[in-house]
Amino acid sequence: MSLRAAQGYANLSSKQIFTKIAEVEADVTGPFTHRFEIDSLPFSLHNQKGISLTLNSNQLQGGGSITIAHCKDFILTASGTSALAHGDKFFLKIHNCHNFIIRGLQTTGGRHTLLVTDSQLFRVSQLQVEKGNGYGIIIFNSSNFSLEHCRIEGNLAGIMVVGRSQNGNISNCNIGNLRGFCNCDAGVHLCATSRAITPEDLPENCHEPLSIEQKTWRPRTIVIRNTTCSDCRAQGIYLEGAVNCLMQNNILLNNNKEGICFDWGSCYNLFIENTVTLNGERRTLSKEEIMVDFISQYPLLEDGSSSMKLPGISLDNGCMNLVASNKISSNYGGGIKMIRSAMLNAIRTNTLVANTIGNNRFLPPFHGISVLSVGAGSKEFTDGKKSLLDFLPSVANLITDNILQEDGLALFLDKRSQKNTVQGNTISRNPACTGSKRGLKKIPAFLRRGAWRCRHIIGK
Repeated sequence: MSLRAAQGYANLSSKQIFTKIAEVEADVTGPFTHRFEIDSLPFSLHNQKGISLTLNSNQLQGGGSITIAHCKDFILTASGTSALAHGDKFFLKIHNCHNFIIRGLQTTGGRHTLLVTDSQLFRVSQLQVEKGNGYGIIIFNSSNFSLEHCRIEGNLAGIMVVGRSQNGNISNCNIGNLRGFCNCDAGVHLCATSRAITPEDLPENCHEPLSIEQKTWRPRTIVIRNTTCSDCRAQGIYLEGAVNCLMQNNILLNNNKEGICFDWGSCYNLFIENTVTLNGERRTLSKEEIMVDFISQYPLLEDGSSSMKLPGISLDNGCMNLVASNKISSNYGGGIKMIRSAMLNAIRTNTLVANTIGNNRFLPPFHGISVLSVGAGSKEFTDGKKSLLDFLPSVANLITDNILQEDGLALFLDKRSQKNTVQGNTISRNPACTGSKRGLKKIPAFLRRGAWRCRHIIGK
């Protein structure tokens, strides 16, 4: 079987995915047979149809959550900002509903803002969440949905699409300054689970210590487009077993871990035409962060950051993914790194510039593109090695037609990683790196100033 056939790119065109999702987005226009004003909490609605709900947060009385279950053909329009109490796990819970819109919901504080489970044909637009101690949005076992023009700022975590959720569109969203440092706290997190997970397990218990083969409920056919994930303590995007997803025209900026990580058997995904910059510094780490990421053996630098930097893009237990036509620049621990068990991936037509700004005296230098076999033949994660993940070399990857301008060795393949095809790449020394180290150190500060201006222009 050829590499191209194995990756199935003919079935993964972005135009086909967009068309499919556009056909099934919710279009609730009425007429509405009932209208409700939500003026006090808690509030619940069950087994209703054709409902228009209005929520004015500035006039709410009481406290508690909103529950909507087994309803269809409804719209909830919100105004004002709800200041949430920490006691309620979710502010708005929607279960087993069909054909609905949530528009204009705004919250500050509290825990998790929105949970949608076992629902289909819905749209969430103009949601704004600030300073919550949880997720802004969690979508579980749901299909045919759109999250658009949403903003999540200063939360613990951003958006999680989990379980057998499919045919979803996340577009024109801004997610920034997230405080959570675990992988599950990423700006956008697509998470596979076993069939045992229920809504009651969310979000704390859906990260199961099970093998990839047992996590058969996988998010699939999710589009993430025109979305900015910036200044997160974890990744911008984290794929935990996602399948057939498309990420296009996004900005992944200044996240403390990777811009994006393909993990836990994520496959057949397309990551194209994105901007990935200033990720992976691992700055100002706490003892808990060091323990969670198993990096205590790597010294801290004088500025308090870890010497073990991360790349803009990681492929770690990921296969048959396409990473193409991206702008990858000034990341700390390399541009693209295939860490372990990265197989049959295609890395092509990307532009990589100055992705080794985290080079330091404690570790070997980072590279523009690295193909590694971390864990193969070693004692890494011995306890779970046979049951959870694959610890194999990275093999049969295609690295072609990329432009690399790096300081030092632009491409590196370790000796255990065999049968990778490397051809047609243009490699030259980055002009910004030819001067002194002092000049190189000025690059991150310069880029941060430009990033700050960019974020304010787009309204972040």
